[in-house]
Amino acid sequence: MTIPDISCVIPTYNDRTNLTRAVESVLAQHDVRVEVILVDDYSNAETREFITQLTARDNRIRNLFLPRNGGQSLARNIGAMLAQGRFLTFLDQDDEHAAGWYRDAVDHLLTNPDVGALSGHAAIVDIPQRFGIDESDIRVRGLSLVFINNIVFRRSIFLASGGFPTSATWRNATAGEDGVYRLALFRHWQFVRCERLALIHRAKEGGATVYFLDRNEVRDGQVVAKEYHEIEINGELAAAQEAFFAQAAEIAEEIQRCIKQQPEL
Repeated sequence: MTIPDISCVIPTYNDRTNLTRAVESVLAQHDVRVEVILVDDYSNAETREFITQLTARDNRIRNLFLPRNGGQSLARNIGAMLAQGRFLTFLDQDDEHAAGWYRDAVDHLLTNPDVGALSGHAAIVDIPQRFGIDESDIRVRGLSLVFINNIVFRRSIFLASGGFPTSATWRNATAGEDGVYRLALFRHWQFVRCERLALIHRAKEGGATVYFLDRNEVRDGQVVAKEYHEIEINGELAAAQEAFFAQAAEIAEEIQRCIKQQPEL
């Protein structure tokens, strides 16, 4: 198999409706060699059979069936370790990557070797009509700043960072592990943003985006929470965030010490 330029990890769980569309958005990326890694988070037998059949259609697709349900972050981390590409990205099973995004992102990273990861714009579609809002709403505009699927990483940087947090706290819909990881990435790993369209995200009932919109409102031009979850009230989430940031800083500092100690060639 030809070594890919970029690997896309797609965690899956009991979805046979949207997954093909997500995979095809990766395979259709032009002027760049891609691979898709489907990491199934212990779906039912019907979904696993569907994934097996989907994988057989194209030798650029690989799959892994996890022996237990460990959550999306764990599935992403495992997929990243299996990836073969020099560059790495992630995608949810019901979203799509924008045409040409991979080529533009890879070009930027090759041209700017000091940049560890590049984030693009996320377009939010299918917002439930009950909200009466569109992409101009400040809550929707801000989602590009918390998503993880609109980023292309140097795979070495992602692995060096320690990956996404996976403790039980982060499996709560309130936790927001993507935004926390992005902040750590910005602090330590030369993370930059651009306005190029990277992701087409579907806001669906029962999903994290709709949950966020339900929990927050706009007051005087600011996003304000209407309610707080128990893990926010009792300090569990704040403690998990502090621990993750401390770990991220320790990893980054240790790597910098190792680099400085290397003899000059």
